[in-house]
Amino acid sequence: MTVTVTYKGQWVAVCNIDDLIEGEASVFKVGGYEVYVVPIDGEIHVYYGRCPHAFGELAPSDFDGSKIVCNVHQWEFDPKTGASINPKGAKLFRLESEVRDGVLYVKVPQMPVVEFKEKYFKMYECL
Repeated sequence: MTVTVTYKGQWVAVCNIDDLIEGEASVFKVGGYEVYVVPIDGEIHVYYGRCPHAFGELAPSDFDGSKIVCNVHQWEFDPKTGASINPKGAKLFRLESEVRDGVLYVKVPQMPVVEFKEKYFKMYECL
């Protein structure tokens, strides 16, 4: 699903929470950003949908119910914290989110996607 954003730094309605399935990840395109949504243990965790290692796009099938495994180099992440399990030292980028009236909203980063990618992923060049 693609959601159009008119300006950056705004809260955007992504989906109805009733459309999410506990234990199954979903991916949405929001203003050029891939938004990775993982409903697990009654909580909804939302991340930028790219692996910080090789910038691999995370797919719903990358979540096995207990961890997120990037399909590029098999880096593993904790779905509740975004912290890397194997190898240690990296982290998925958590996006601000909230549920209002049964709708999941995500705050789109204020910088354009290209600048965001350059700034965020530069941190991991040494890994």
